[in-house]
Amino acid sequence: FNRFVPDATNTAGPTPGYSGVDLVTRDLFDPDFFNDTLFTGIETITGYLEGAYELDILGNAEVYVELLANQRKSRASSGRQLALDYLVGSPLVPLQFRNDVFLGAGTEQSGFQPVAARAFIYRGQAETTTEVDFMRLAGGLRGDFFVDNWRYDLYASKAYNDGEINFQDQVITSRVVNSVNVVPDGSGGFACATNADPNCVAAPALTPAVIGGDLPQDYLDYITADDVGITKFRETIISGVIDGPLFALPGGDAQLALGAEFRRNSINDQPSQFSQNGQLLGFSSAASTVGKDSVYEGFGEIFLPLLANVPFAETLNVSASGRYTDYDSYGDDWTYKVAGEWSPFDFIGFRASYGTSFRAPSLAEQFQGAT
Repeated sequence: FNRFVPDATNTAGPTPGYSGVDLVTRDLFDPDFFNDTLFTGIETITGYLEGAYELDILGNAEVYVELLANQRKSRASSGRQLALDYLVGSPLVPLQFRNDVFLGAGTEQSGFQPVAARAFIYRGQAETTTEVDFMRLAGGLRGDFFVDNWRYDLYASKAYNDGEINFQDQVITSRVVNSVNVVPDGSGGFACATNADPNCVAAPALTPAVIGGDLPQDYLDYITADDVGITKFRETIISGVIDGPLFALPGGDAQLALGAEFRRNSINDQPSQFSQNGQLLGFSSAASTVGKDSVYEGFGEIFLPLLANVPFAETLNVSASGRYTDYDSYGDDWTYKVAGEWSPFDFIGFRASYGTSFRAPSLAEQFQGAT
């Protein structure tokens, strides 16, 4: 046997208070696991405001504004376990196990020292909370262009997205390492052998009660901390578009639209220092993700209604569009699209198109920190 469970009925033999079990009969279940969240509830609050004011200048211009605000919160509860490694020769380990070698000097939570015993401890429920706040403020000016029947639209927006995730009561590896390296304190208890952390609290002695989850509160307060990560996205958009008729065709007026746009995006994702330093016991680490990118675009589209409401051509339209894009990160390129639509009768239609496109890498793809 290399695993032991508390057993008060066992009062004899080399392991009083414990019974040995094999590798496949270790029971890690606790009834409190039934309190784990199965479906995470989400609370969402959204507000939207839109307004406009007509002017008597700048081509009967209209000033318009939009405001969108959204907050999303969620909360989940889950059971947490702690694998507590007791060092070979530690006075915290019962004498009959003290000099056993359960694991060699290879585990992080033991400070890479040989382990005499590992206690699998259920330590209760802990919550994970998430809050994401989003706001976008946009506005512009639109009106008649200086050419008859043409219109213009000048637009700008700013968006903010702030998220916070809080993993409560995460176990900090370095604190566990400090806590299991103890010496007698001279009054029947134990003290941390290291002076690196003046707040160190010695781990409890290995007993059936400790294995059963009865951990001193001051010890839990020392080895755990909230793991809080912050993510911020920002986006700025400035654009301008003009559109209107060019000339008459049998199917209607040919239409043209021209425009330009500038976009800037940034990300600032900051995991907790515990996560960045690889100090979350049993969890992976994560580095910061910080970066920004900008893009300049110019575009145009033409629509040609060749025929309409004639035999074998209820509609016959052709359109073409092109876009020049220049990313700070990617570089520049052209994309285009041509399309046609033909309805010989009002109950059937045919469409065809051919186009090109590309996608520049997202901010997360460009600047993702090591994980």
